[in-house]
Parts: sequence; structure tokens; C-alpha cells
Amino acid sequence: MKRVQEVVKRIGFEKVYLRTEHTSHYYRKLGWEYIYKTNDEKGREIEIFSKSVVN
Repeated sequence: MKRVQEVVKRIGFEKVYLRTEHTSHYYRKLGWEYIYKTNDEKGREIEIFSKSVVN
């Protein structure tokens, strides 16, 4: 994930976003910011997170 954050920063974005179905606790522990819970196109419950890549 660190490599993804480096690339996102290099191309000029300030945040990276992800969705997860089962690992929200893991990303919370890593400092990701919880945004909201929703359902995907197949009706599965997912959670959306973001993390700043700006120092």
C-alpha cells in the first residue's frame, strides 16, 4: 500500500481512497480515515476509507 501512496502523491493527488468488505479494522489501525458505509453494485456492504498522501 505504501507504493500506491507514493505513486498517487507523485502524480499530484492529495488523498488515496479504498473500499473494503471485511478488513475495516485493519485499515483503521493503519490510520486510514473512515468515510462511510454503503452497498456496492452487487448489494454487498462495503466501507470507504481515505488517507492523505501529503506530508
